[in-house]
Amino acid sequence: MTKLDEQKLGTLLKESVPEPEPVRDLAEGARGLAVRNRRRRVLIGSAVVVAVVALVPAFVLSARAGGGHIGPTSTPPTHAVRTPVPTLCGRACDPGHVAQQIRRPLHLPTVSPGAACPVSPRRTFPGGAGFTGPFPALGNGPLHVAGLTRHGELPVGRDDRGWLNAKVIWVFGKQYGGPLLLRGDRIDGPGRLLFEHYLGAAAYPGSGSGTGPHRQLLYVRGGLHAAAPSALESEPDVLYVDGPGCYAVQADGVGFSEVLVFRVPGR
Repeated sequence: MTKLDEQKLGTLLKESVPEPEPVRDLAEGARGLAVRNRRRRVLIGSAVVVAVVALVPAFVLSARAGGGHIGPTSTPPTHAVRTPVPTLCGRACDPGHVAQQIRRPLHLPTVSPGAACPVSPRRTFPGGAGFTGPFPALGNGPLHVAGLTRHGELPVGRDDRGWLNAKVIWVFGKQYGGPLLLRGDRIDGPGRLLFEHYLGAAAYPGSGSGTGPHRQLLYVRGGLHAAAPSALESEPDVLYVDGPGCYAVQADGVGFSEVLVFRVPGR
């Protein structure tokens, strides 16, 4: 926006409003002065409107502009805020109906106290899902989890509520585009595994932060009848646990149920 300082405004006024002719009498002079004042007020008002109009696009562009350790060799992905639940596929995208259709009985493995934790296999993806380069993730698919160490450990910290928690990235494979229901628990002793309702989650409030912790996490994505995507997709999340141990996440989808296993190290 061009700054209209007093000198430029004065020049603009002089160019737009001609100098008055000599005053013939007081009445005529008063009428001329009133006309000139009205012209000046209109011109100043127009300049202000032009300045405001010039400012609006810059403000809109600024408002639209976009703006974790994920792994030892990866660059964290960036995520655009999406509408959590598609609105064009009716009942097939209704969160309650979707969760009911894909929910399976929990079939988490059990591990004896002190036994080795059967951590899920780890693979390296060449990129995609918001990552700018190769990144490692656990799981056989279609759900994978990034953000753990190469030994399958969740690098937790303690929050002010007493929970151990860590940010992770759920990576959705290209072979499946439908919904996923996530639940989990500790499998080598008593303990809880809970989830944040964050970006992309069916219950995400859209307020800039998630709500948690919760017992389950639902991603509706494209609904019950969604086709496979053409590329990897991902969503950020936070996992909460109440102590070290071996933990498992069960992911239920349309026609399948997958389990991911990882460790929370002692501190």
